[in-house]
Amino acid sequence: MNGKWDVAVLPKCPDPADGDGRAVISNSVSYATSAEGENHDIAMDFLAFLGSEEGQRIQGESGVAIPAYNGLEDTWVQSFADQGYEVNVGNLIEQFDYSVKYVNNASRRVWEPEVEQTVLDIYAGTLTVDEGIQQMQDEVTQAIADQ
Repeated sequence: MNGKWDVAVLPKCPDPADGDGRAVISNSVSYATSAEGENHDIAMDFLAFLGSEEGQRIQGESGVAIPAYNGLEDTWVQSFADQGYEVNVGNLIEQFDYSVKYVNNASRRVWEPEVEQTVLDIYAGTLTVDEGIQQMQDEVTQAIADQ
């Protein structure tokens, strides 16, 4: 697949909240451990290491994830080039300034399947984009209210 796909910066388009702008969805990698594990101290030390500059650099250089440690994003981008992949993953980094955190709350299990179906309905042409966006907003708002 090398050279047969790429990553593009999303075009600027109307923003329903502010009238004009752009946004992309961002998520993150999280690490956790049980509060009562047999080796809790060791696990906590390991979690602290994963969040350190050194741990984040290893994750970036290995291509596992874009480091959350500011200034190490390019280690992840370089990992693709080091492996010989011809893909502009740096375009993902370029979009950080206007990325919006992906919602992850207790109601997600309720609204996520509904939102996914709404997206499919938009793609199928059974809903307009504006109708679908409103429907998705209503689904998320209702699921949060029902918590």
